[in-house]
Amino acid sequence: YHWTAMKSKVKEYIDSCDTCQRTKNNTQAPMVLFKHLKPSNERWNSIIMDFITPLPRTINGNNVILVVVDRLSKFIRITATPTSLDAPTTALLFYENVYRNHELPTEIISDRDPMFMSHFWKSLFSILRVKLCPNPLSTLKRTVKLKFSIAN
Repeated sequence: YHWTAMKSKVKEYIDSCDTCQRTKNNTQAPMVLFKHLKPSNERWNSIIMDFITPLPRTINGNNVILVVVDRLSKFIRITATPTSLDAPTTALLFYENVYRNHELPTEIISDRDPMFMSHFWKSLFSILRVKLCPNPLSTLKRTVKLKFSIAN
């Protein structure tokens, strides 16, 4: 037995069924309260960084825009970039377009994942020649805890 277009017919039926619509499970993440950001009191102290993509490709091969917005003055810096934008390249663009003109902000708001932001910060500090050193006491505490838990 073969039912032609079964998937679309079933979907159509479920979408039109009142009981199905009332009793179906919610697949959305639970709602959380919006957390307001504290207002910035200095220019380029708090910024928002985001990418606008995909856009039509330019003659130079760029089809992504890196947008950096100062939260206080609403002044923006826009940089056209290629699609293959990784954290080190983003850090270099940030250095050339934001840091050189406004120094390092105390707060960067971005919707990028923590792994990307971690690589971004490591790359930016490398460009700035800032050596990131782990706290030796923190490492010692972890080692002691690990040895203690292994011994028990």
